[in-house]
Amino acid sequence: MGVINYDLDENVKLPQIAREILAMGEADQKAIERNDSSIKKLTVVHTGRVREIISEFGYPVISLVGKKASHWAWLVIQHSDHDVGFQESCLELMESAPGGEVAKANIAYLVDRVRENRGLPQIYGTQVIQDKKTNKFKPNKLKYSVEKTNELRRKIGLESIEKYLEKFNID
Repeated sequence: MGVINYDLDENVKLPQIAREILAMGEADQKAIERNDSSIKKLTVVHTGRVREIISEFGYPVISLVGKKASHWAWLVIQHSDHDVGFQESCLELMESAPGGEVAKANIAYLVDRVRENRGLPQIYGTQVIQDKKTNKFKPNKLKYSVEKTNELRRKIGLESIEKYLEKFNID
């Protein structure tokens, strides 16, 4: 992957890795926006590279690669549904990272994604499905009531499920 001149956070310890992660995130988003059939292949390639980065440097926390690149690394992991074991190992790394090194919201999204991939109900209600009857989006299976789920969401800085769904259910 070529070097792209992305603006990096100050004091990033791994600027080349940060730029590479940012490029992967950008490619991922462009493929999704285009509904590109190559997204699955791209995701496999990106998963492999993020796995190598983690093996060499550890999880790409904010102090290593900056806030944006840490977020994009998480997004690659989030989309790595073909390798749930990798998602789970990354989740463990994220959860064990020092406070402030990984966005709490990213942890919540990955918790739910892994649980869904394992056939378990969500904790935070971040993964949505479209109701075939109403065409409205709703959270896929929740472990707790909406009230309890909203309480858990609030504790990590996420908006309520109702507010979250408004973004999807634009008429």
